[in-house]
Amino acid sequence: VADEVRKLAEKSARSAGEIDQITREVARRSGSVRGALDDGLGHLASSRQMADAVMQVLGAANSLVVEVGEGLDRIAGATGAQRNASESVTARIGEIAGMARSNNDALAHTVQSARELGELAVRLQESVSRFRF
Repeated sequence: VADEVRKLAEKSARSAGEIDQITREVARRSGSVRGALDDGLGHLASSRQMADAVMQVLGAANSLVVEVGEGLDRIAGATGAQRNASESVTARIGEIAGMARSNNDALAHTVQSARELGELAVRLQESVSRFRF
């Protein structure tokens, strides 16, 4: 019986040593896991901060895009107004050119009438001078 107790004690001692060794290995690995978890949490926090910064930049960029769009709308409106004004000026210039042509025609007619009147005056003077005493 003593031999069996001794063998059982040796076996228990070996098992206790193995359990101690396994416990130390688990403790070592759990420390590594804890370190990896801490590193992962740090990276996660850093990633979140970067994502927040990217969101802010994208929000600012979106605001600028909206402002540019509004500016382009104003430019398009101003360009349309300028086009309308240019068309109106062109139409008025056409009207003025028409009036200038009419005035030129009237002036040419007046000059022609003045010549004819001058010729008529000369003939009248010649006719009157024949009847002078």
